[in-house]
This record gives sequence, C-alpha cells and structure tokens, in this order.
Amino acid sequence: MTAFQKTGAIVAGVAGGRRGQSCLSGGGTDADFSFGADTIVAFATGAPARDAGDGAIAIIRMSGPRAFEIAGRIFRGKKSFESIMPYAVGYGVIYDRAGGADASQAGADFSSHGGGVSTGQAGVAVDEVLIIKMRAPKSYTCEDVVEIHCHAGADVQRRILRIILREGARAAEPGEFTKRAFLNGRVDLAQAEAVMDLIRAKGEAGAALAMRQLEGALSARLASPRDELIALISELEAMLDFPEHDIDGKSVSDTIDSLNSIERGLRDLAATFEYGRAARDGVSVVIAGRPNVGKSTLLNQIAGSERAIVTNVPGTTRDMIDEYKNLGGLSVRFMDTAGIRDTGDEVEKIGVDRTVGALEKADAAVLLFGADEGFTEGDAALVRLTAGKKRVFVINKVDLDGDDGLRAMRGAVASAVASAVASAVASSSTVGSVDCGAETPIVEASLINGAGLAEIEAAVVRLFAGLPTAGYGDAALTSERHFALVQRGAEAVRAAGAALGAGLPFEMPIIDMREALAALGEITGETYTEDIIDKIFSEFCIGK
Repeated sequence: MTAFQKTGAIVAGVAGGRRGQSCLSGGGTDADFSFGADTIVAFATGAPARDAGDGAIAIIRMSGPRAFEIAGRIFRGKKSFESIMPYAVGYGVIYDRAGGADASQAGADFSSHGGGVSTGQAGVAVDEVLIIKMRAPKSYTCEDVVEIHCHAGADVQRRILRIILREGARAAEPGEFTKRAFLNGRVDLAQAEAVMDLIRAKGEAGAALAMRQLEGALSARLASPRDELIALISELEAMLDFPEHDIDGKSVSDTIDSLNSIERGLRDLAATFEYGRAARDGVSVVIAGRPNVGKSTLLNQIAGSERAIVTNVPGTTRDMIDEYKNLGGLSVRFMDTAGIRDTGDEVEKIGVDRTVGALEKADAAVLLFGADEGFTEGDAALVRLTAGKKRVFVINKVDLDGDDGLRAMRGAVASAVASAVASAVASSSTVGSVDCGAETPIVEASLINGAGLAEIEAAVVRLFAGLPTAGYGDAALTSERHFALVQRGAEAVRAAGAALGAGLPFEMPIIDMREALAALGEITGETYTEDIIDKIFSEFCIGK
C-alpha cells in the first residue's frame, strides 16, 4: 500500500469530502476536506533535466496541512511568509537551513541587488523566488497550497525539492494533486481525467474538448439520464411497496418510452467516441499506392521539406516515414509507405507487408493513382483492400495527361469503388459496417508542383468533420473507459425496457436500471473503487 493510501484510504462509494458539498462551495474547513495527514511536493512544470534546454522559470508545488509551516521555515523576504496575503505574490530567497553558511552574508549579497531581504537564521541562500500561498479550501486541492516560482536550472530545482523533503514533506505520487482535488470534491472524476487530456492534447480540437469536459460538459450530459433513471426506479419501487394500488398499462408503457429515450441519448453519446478519440489522440493517415505514383512527393509537400527520398526508380521507399501536421484542429500523422506491388526483392517485400499492416491499423488512407499510367489492376486491388476505411483518392500527375485521359481515370476509379463496395457489402453480415464510398473525394493533383495539396488536406479534414460533435462545442467521449461505461449503461437500460415489456416482475428492470446508474456513476465518480481510482491517477504525470 502506498503512503497516500495509508493516510487517506479510498473505499467503494463516496467518502469524506465527496459526500457533502464541494470544498469551494463556501462551507467547511481545511480539516473537513483534506484527505492526507501528510504534505506532498513535486515539480509542477515537469522534472528537470540538464539536456532539456534552458527555461526561465520552474514551479514547485506543495499541498497539505504543513505546507505553510515548511514554506515559513525556508523562505525569507521583506515580508515573512506568514505576513504574505493569500493569492498575493511574495518575493524573497529560499534558504537551505542545513547548508552551514552564514545566512546574514547571503542576505547581504542579495540586498546589494536591490532585494532588501531580511535574514536571521543560519543557512545558505539557494535561489531568488516568487512564492504564492493559497489557503484551504480555495486552492486546486482544497488544501493549503504553496507554489514556489524559482529559476529553471535543473540543480536549483532539485536542491529546493530536497530542502522541502528534508523539512517534512514527501514526494507526490503521479496525479496526486488532482486525486486530492477529486477526493475533496473540487472536481468530479470526469473533470479530473480532463486535466490530463488537456495537458496531452495534440491539437486544438482535443484541447477544446478537454476544456469542455473540465468545465463539466460531460458530467452535465450524464446528469439528465441519471436523474431520469433515479426517478423511474423510485416510481417502480413505490409500485412494489404499495401493491394495493392498481398498476395501469399506461404507467408501464410510459416507463418503457422513457427508458427508450434514455437509451437513445446514451447511444448518441457513445457515437461521439470516434471523433473524441481522434481529437484527443490525433489520427493516422497512410499514404498508399503503387510505386512511383508520388507518395513521397506528397509527404514532402505536407512537411514543407525533403523528408523522403524521391527518385524515378520504383521501390525507393522501403520503410515508413511519418510527418505530423495540425489540420482543422486535428493532429494528423501522415505516413509515407512502400509502394504496393509484387516484388522479388526481400527488403522491398518487407516494406510492402508493413504498408498493408499500416493500412489495417490507420484511421484513414490517401490512395494515389498515376494519371500517366492509367488505372491499373494494382490500383483496383488497393481500392478493394481499403474498402470500409475512410479514404481520399488522389489522381496525381494530371499535368502528364489530357482531359480525355482524366475523364477515363475518374470513371475507372468510381467504377472500382462501386465494385469494391458491392463486394464488401455482399460479404458483410452488417451492411452498416461498410463505408459505402459514395462520398469519397477524388482530388486531381500535380504534386511535384504542389498543385492539389490544399485540396488533399481539406479532404482529410472532411473525413472527420462529419462525425458527431466535430464542432467540439458539446460533450464528447474521449476515453475507452467512458465509452465502455456508456455502452454498458445503454445496454442495461435496453434490458430494463425489455424486462418491463415482457411483463417480468419489477425487481428485474430495477436491477438493470441500477446497473445503468452504477455504470454512469463510474464516469463521474459518484461510484468508484480503490482500484479504479488508483489506475486512473497512476496514468497522470507527477506534479499534477
């Protein structure tokens, strides 16, 4: 068991600060909301590294009942730490009391630079700092919090951290500051997870969705079905408690209608996951085609530099080369791949196999065809291989063909798409799982001149812009955990409606509805277990 679990063990259900009001709602004291008897400390701006580049400022964060006491012992300024007003900035020096040097001399040196810092205890001046105190419960963790803004040198940061640890704090575990914010009621679990999403966001869309979730959009979206389920459970339990009252068919029918409506809402929310995941994690797009159709040229145009070798020799690209670009708020990873063809070259064959594997895993594909050679059987095979995947078709080298050739090429591509889709539908047990391909864009380009690049990038964005909440103005699911729980909740609601429709005893649909409530509660933290909490916050960075 970790030190944090020893001092603030979590139990299944809602405990402590999460039972009552939020720590920011105006009631309660520090003791009411603090879950740890110990004080924690960490680098808030990331662990220092000598080879990470020069930075101006770093922040070291302390939280817990002894944060003010420790800060008061190591900080000296014109004002003592105790006299600095909460949420105001104090200016002074951090001292190492175990340093053995005469603090008065260190203070004199500092004063000569206009600091005017008072001294009076033995120690060595370590760094000039700004210091901020935040009194519980009005802080990130709802505990007493101190932030020390020091110079960003790796040795300076580490020395200040060692001083604080020596004075009685302990090193924070990953995500422990946000964990305390959750346990103290400042944020719910969905909001806590959004903090890490915001830090790791790879594009504007991901950052916007994370911010919406941090503001409570997802929690608000889930509040309505939870409230409705609670009301329906209460009605059914009342019918069980008072069997002498007649139960008319209309009451049961209305309940079934309400459950159907709740299920539809949850299914709609689950449908946002594809875009939410893409916004948070970015999307991967494979550039594929026969050898020498312009795949590497396209990657170089996207990168704005010569990332890939371009020659007239087929099979030049043997391994994958990637380039990241932000398009329409999405972080897109474009991957140049080996040209797909039958080859006796063992190394090239490995590259072709990797291309096929990348196509299977990618979120989308840009398929290139060469207008100079016309539409070949190899092109048709590639269209069939990628049936069911989001795609953009590019007819490259249009400057080498006339209008008649281009019309023939467009017709051949459209015919191949229709044939591949028909074949995929015929072999699929679920027609809806196959991309009909009717809206697949066809871009004409001369990539060696840069012509068509903007149209290709815009077409890639449109592949994802049609997904639910693509405007990221509302809540969307961004994690596998949330997606699985919403699906579990929707399925439990469906089962409850089916049980009522089949005339089963009310106890049966009530069990299903409680299962749905538990699933939705796990998203916001209304219901949780120690294992769930530990797993979620273990994925956070230290200092957050």
